[in-house]
Amino acid sequence: MTSDQYNQEIAKLKQIIKKKSKSPAAKAAHLKLAHLYSDHQNNNRNYRKALEHLQACIRLDDAKVDGDTLNWLASLKEIERLSQEVDSQNRRIGQMKQKLEQSKKEASALTRTNRKLRREEISLRDKTRKLEESNLKLQKTIEMLKNLDQRLEEKRRNFNN
Repeated sequence: MTSDQYNQEIAKLKQIIKKKSKSPAAKAAHLKLAHLYSDHQNNNRNYRKALEHLQACIRLDDAKVDGDTLNWLASLKEIERLSQEVDSQNRRIGQMKQKLEQSKKEASALTRTNRKLRREEISLRDKTRKLEESNLKLQKTIEMLKNLDQRLEEKRRNFNN
């Protein structure tokens, strides 16, 4: 069957269920829908809908449920449980990916800030070095001026005596 054929058959069976919701025809339609939704050749398989229709079929004819149908029901329930778990894990993966992207952005911003701080540190070290050199020159100049002042003072004393 093609996808269109599956869709047409599904639509036809849904109409039967709508018109005769509790009849044997509705029970057969639910069973057929469960088969169609879980058919391996159906590209649009929907195990949740297959489970819903199989459960509806069982509710309509509870006394005549065989072991194969119960096994199929258990399998569909497990598939649905696992599908929900996969969906949950996929949501968590999506959230983790968002957090990872945010972390990458923050790491990139921190790297840029770190580079800027390193450049600033280099600049400050250079300024500090220049100031230290300037201080040394000023100290030498002060020492020379003190010496000069002492000699001038000595000459003035000698000159006054």
